[in-house]
Amino acid sequence: MQSFNIEKHLKANKSESKSDSKIVFFRDGSKQNKMPAKFLVNGKAFVLDKKEKIEIMLPSDSESLVEITNADEKVQKLINPNINYPLYYEISLNKKNVGDIVRRNPNSSFIKTRLKTIKLIRY
Repeated sequence: MQSFNIEKHLKANKSESKSDSKIVFFRDGSKQNKMPAKFLVNGKAFVLDKKEKIEIMLPSDSESLVEITNADEKVQKLINPNINYPLYYEISLNKKNVGDIVRRNPNSSFIKTRLKTIKLIRY
């Protein structure tokens, strides 16, 4: 189902968004590969080292494609930004060079603690 949605997303024509939503991508430090995780969001490249986070504004009226480009296997995920609250996604690249993109609950005490110790990168 996910791969069908990704193919549909890639073929769709994007219209101008009327409203943007904040998405926070972060990388934890535990059990992670030392090399930076390189990923694309709607074709724009980003790099995250361990214990870093990036805040990105994305259109809330359409899905956005996120893909990790330096994992051994291609990792893609469609995310649906929400105008009412920011979404948090963990980008991981483990020691075997396997990538993953996982939505996290920012209200969990574990994630709150992690996010406080992670450095914010501005683009």
